[in-house]
Amino acid sequence: MIDKGYAAKVPADELQRSDSAVWYLTYHGVTSEHKPGKLRVVFDCAAKFSNVSLNEHALQGPNLTNKLVGVLMRFRQDPIALMADTESMFH
Repeated sequence: MIDKGYAAKVPADELQRSDSAVWYLTYHGVTSEHKPGKLRVVFDCAAKFSNVSLNEHALQGPNLTNKLVGVLMRFRQDPIALMADTESMFH
């Protein structure tokens, strides 16, 4: 993540803050037998510190998941269909 520029090391002088403007997000790695040698990073936004989690303070957005019926109907509208696999990190 650091090599690709998704994350940066925090300078030592910024690790200790007294204004509570810091949030440490826990994470763990997940491997798959179907993709040997690849490690996927999973962030745990439900982890609590001092009985508070990041999920409790993040605003809930709209459900952006498309219904399968709608996807199949739109798939049949045009003579050409495109499909993609996201390889890199996205937010």
